[in-house]
Amino acid sequence: VSSLIACALPCTTNRFLNWNRLPDKRHPILFQHVEGTEKRDPDSPSWYNMDEIEVVMDLIDDLCSQEDLYVQKQEIGIICPYIKQKKKLERQLSTFDPMNRLQIGTVENFQGRELPVIILSTVRSRPENLFQDRKFQLGFLNQAPRANVAVSRASGLLVVVGNMFLLSLDPIWRSLIQCALRFGAVQGLPDGFTMESVQRESTIRSEHALLLDPCGNPVHDSEGNKLSLPAGSTVQLIGSDGKGLLRVSVGDAQVIGYIRDTDIGVNTKVGSTSANVETPWLMEM
Repeated sequence: VSSLIACALPCTTNRFLNWNRLPDKRHPILFQHVEGTEKRDPDSPSWYNMDEIEVVMDLIDDLCSQEDLYVQKQEIGIICPYIKQKKKLERQLSTFDPMNRLQIGTVENFQGRELPVIILSTVRSRPENLFQDRKFQLGFLNQAPRANVAVSRASGLLVVVGNMFLLSLDPIWRSLIQCALRFGAVQGLPDGFTMESVQRESTIRSEHALLLDPCGNPVHDSEGNKLSLPAGSTVQLIGSDGKGLLRVSVGDAQVIGYIRDTDIGVNTKVGSTSANVETPWLMEM
């Protein structure tokens, strides 16, 4: 992030520094934390998050109503990772924007394009659904090319709306949020939040989870017995090979090895917020 160089003219890159919602008047970036609820309708497999939609609408209203910014609706792009979120946004914004001048679309719709203002609605708020996203290459998390396209479409102002707790579990988003925290450009987080407060803790859910070597072969003790971890024991997730093996430490890092992702349920704790997950965890860490 520190190596990014603005190539646009200062009149473009500095245009929104006086926006009243911008925490840091030196950097035109805002990360707005929202612990929303993601949903699906019975007729569609796609996801949406009405809590984020309300925040996006409020942000757009603020931008367009601040007279000294002279923002035109056609200068604002809203990027979301799911078709259903796009359709819900279009419906909710139809009264505010009857001429459909706001540009709303998925990442693919914005490939090769640039607008003065980009607002990202990340949608996801429940880690148990990330497995499907990774499998089908959906969403923004653990999808480096899509994340890169999404955050590089703005020429003057970038706003990210989403659950920072969840986003911070992805290494790319984690680095972006760290950068935003240094700028003081993150709003809505609990007091005292730091990236160091994010812990990745997992509980073994299989009756006997075999401890494996990096090739996926069982590890044996000195007597030739296969090493296993009993159900209910706790491990720290410290990495992933991206192919179904998770690197873990057990007992204050006295034992480090691999287990299959299907052997665990994830309990991700962030401050006082926790989410119990009973599905494979396939994110790079």
